[in-house]
Amino acid sequence: KGWLLPWHRYFVWQYETALRDECGYKGSQPYWDWTEHNDNFTQHPLFDGSEYSLGGNGLYVPYGIANGTVPGVPDPQVVTKPPGTGGGCVVDGPFANITLNLGPVFPEGDGNKTGLEYSPHCMKRDFLQPLGQEFLTHESAANLLSQPTMADFRRTLDLGIHFAGHAGIGGDLSDVFTSPQDPAFYFHHCQIDRLWAMWQEQDLPSRLNATSDTQTYGNSESRRGTLSKLIP
Repeated sequence: KGWLLPWHRYFVWQYETALRDECGYKGSQPYWDWTEHNDNFTQHPLFDGSEYSLGGNGLYVPYGIANGTVPGVPDPQVVTKPPGTGGGCVVDGPFANITLNLGPVFPEGDGNKTGLEYSPHCMKRDFLQPLGQEFLTHESAANLLSQPTMADFRRTLDLGIHFAGHAGIGGDLSDVFTSPQDPAFYFHHCQIDRLWAMWQEQDLPSRLNATSDTQTYGNSESRRGTLSKLIP
């Protein structure tokens, strides 16, 4: 995943450009400051369910601990997920009636073996607040910015802030392969890109073009990902 950060920087920029060119948007892509209300997402203006929010939590669907296998990696990885506080459709805010047509890929959907079939469904969220309280903090951000190398920055990011933003909101945003269907994706990754830019600016000559890890998701045997290679 050597291209994770530069690829997402480009992806968010493309999304922002599309909003301007196709929708008449005049601003820039906002970021989600998850250090605010990290102990209760529903109190954050982005997720309070109001008219100008991104909608709130999904309807509560009781379930137990869920296990899933992460696809697309050489060795099967089983992830255990404790129950959240939602799990169902988002029913408030401007995206209450939105229809998503892809996924889920992970965890696997009933009757949708690959997740790539046409599968219209509502947007789901499942707030898992302990992840926000543990990882989406000022201390986590400061620790991330103190990392000495790109490899350390990436490792710290992936095992904390990056994961917690996706899994803490849960539902469609927690699906590695289809998470951009939830608008919260762009706010989360804009914040990640903001932190990466802050880290780069501490030593711009050596950090501007720095990458780490390989080209292929979860595959340590592929070539190292660098900015001189074509980003698909």
